[in-house]
Amino acid sequence: MLEYVKAQERLAERAFHERNQALYRECWLNLERYLYQLQDLCRSAMPPEEEEQSGPDDPEAAARAEVEGFRTALSRVWKEVRQRGRKDLEGRLNAIARQSQGLSQKLKDDPQATVRAVRRWMKELGKIEMLAREGRGLGDEDTTTGLLEGTL
Repeated sequence: MLEYVKAQERLAERAFHERNQALYRECWLNLERYLYQLQDLCRSAMPPEEEEQSGPDDPEAAARAEVEGFRTALSRVWKEVRQRGRKDLEGRLNAIARQSQGLSQKLKDDPQATVRAVRRWMKELGKIEMLAREGRGLGDEDTTTGLLEGTL
């Protein structure tokens, strides 16, 4: 199972060095799909008593876990952006933080919508983290085609 991940990783590294955005994006999506497949396998292999404890049928518990992951990721990315002195990216992080205020109440009112919003913000955090590591700014990306697609 790990060989597939390593092969995609090598291919993505090569694409990055060749500045082949389409291939890099394809590798990213392949790895993302593989992640979701593995998560599904783990859930299906979970014994019924553990399944009941984790509450897969409880949307609020699932949403709560997503929110905690988001808060952890936001903190991690924010620290990295500050360490790199990226004021331009800090502004976008501030906007995400403002949008995410009141998640605890939203979680109780509409857990599914909360999960969708959190996943959207997680995707944005991933973009910001990548921009910070690559030393690029928000204006460097083509917003109509996504972070990794477009022209060089």
